[in-house]
Amino acid sequence: MGVGEDNIEMDEKGRVTIPASMRRIIGRRTFTAELSGKDAIILRAAEDRRGLVRRVAAIRLSGEKGRAGVDASTVKERYGGVKD
Repeated sequence: MGVGEDNIEMDEKGRVTIPASMRRIIGRRTFTAELSGKDAIILRAAEDRRGLVRRVAAIRLSGEKGRAGVDASTVKERYGGVKD
């Protein structure tokens, strides 16, 4: 399925070095760790949060300018909302 390495050791501070061959394939520096059973740790490459923030900031919402000041609570029952 993928690239595998044997005998990767953990140092006295709990650090594990990911082999260069794997780092080149992954191309990222941030990971999430998940414990899978008692003897397996799954590392998943994490999205760069700064890139995610830039993409969200770039989203431009559009709509009718005349409705921009309408309070949603005044029309929510028309669209399945519950009137308080």
